[in-house]
Amino acid sequence: MKAIKYSDFELSEYQSRIERVQEAMAQAGLEALIVTEPTNLRYLLGFQNLLQLSATRTFVGLFLRKAPEESTLFIPHDCQDAPQSWVENVTFWSEGQEPPFDDRRADIGMVAQRIDGLGLRQGRIGLELGPGTRFGVPVVQFDRLRSLLAEADLVDASEVWWSVRQVKSEAEIEVLRRVASISLKAINRALTSLREGMTERELYREIYADMFGGGADGQGFLGVLFGSEGWRRANMAPTDERRLQTGEWVYLDGGAMLQGYSADICRMGVLGEGNKQQMAVFEAVQEAQEAMIAAIAPGVACSEIYRTGREVLAEKGWSKIIGSLSMGHAIGLNIHEMPDINLHNDEPLREGMVLAIEPWVLDRSSSVGLFNVEDMVVVRSDGAEVLGK
Repeated sequence: MKAIKYSDFELSEYQSRIERVQEAMAQAGLEALIVTEPTNLRYLLGFQNLLQLSATRTFVGLFLRKAPEESTLFIPHDCQDAPQSWVENVTFWSEGQEPPFDDRRADIGMVAQRIDGLGLRQGRIGLELGPGTRFGVPVVQFDRLRSLLAEADLVDASEVWWSVRQVKSEAEIEVLRRVASISLKAINRALTSLREGMTERELYREIYADMFGGGADGQGFLGVLFGSEGWRRANMAPTDERRLQTGEWVYLDGGAMLQGYSADICRMGVLGEGNKQQMAVFEAVQEAQEAMIAAIAPGVACSEIYRTGREVLAEKGWSKIIGSLSMGHAIGLNIHEMPDINLHNDEPLREGMVLAIEPWVLDRSSSVGLFNVEDMVVVRSDGAEVLGK
């Protein structure tokens, strides 16, 4: 294992991750992992490159359970020598004699040859095929890989990934604490600078400028919605066509990124004064979130946290317009990670999980609209620690 330059964390952090992944692989009977998703490459192998944003590049990692020092990165030749990864074996799809912006230069057969050379032709190999993961190579390359590894037992490894990535190290929690604080400060300052006539896109730009000024190094997800009809565009980009009017509510949901980790914070404000009905639902959502956070502890089922929030909203008279069967989710290198806080998920919480808790109500009438409050918390042995608040 080589020293890492320009890495997100100290080498000891990756050594700990390697050991945890090895243990999870042993329990699943896996001898190797084929790693293609950018977040998994970054999490386990320490590799991240801006060219991963390109749809014309293929990146593959091969991780060996019993011999991690034999792990290999397969990357485009214009990614230099992968100095941000601890992996010593770096193989380039081509040696620079072919155009770099062309996935056809990625010979997936090289991965199969390496597996064969390591004596794993008939091994049990995990791939990112299940919930919360995406296999990051073109389908034609995936089909060829399966054909070349016909004797191997290729299985879904999503449970291996999530069993490890769900529980954050203290180093990860510190990054998430910082990005939550950066995001919350920018969102709160934005709510003190609302002005009539400003557009959603103007506010969006001001918030991100503040986040980057505060130390963020990446753009995450950020929803900016004006008015009680804003819920109709809840998952759309902010627009210059919608201008803020006095008496309208502003909905801000999301945050920045830092070292690849996302923040997800939701705050609401009103320019002027909200009506009594709006204030009532807002207070109900706040109380629901407080109750959910108070109920968090290791071993408590995700469904129980959901029921806690729903019961508060029902007591306040808002049960018929609860917006979703989900009231939160884990967060980390992905903005939405496993587990989800919903009615049907009985998975127990584990110490070290980082969750975004967000009870919300959606009243489609013109007088109310969408209301939500969201904060990030760490599951600790004695309850929940709120990040950034």
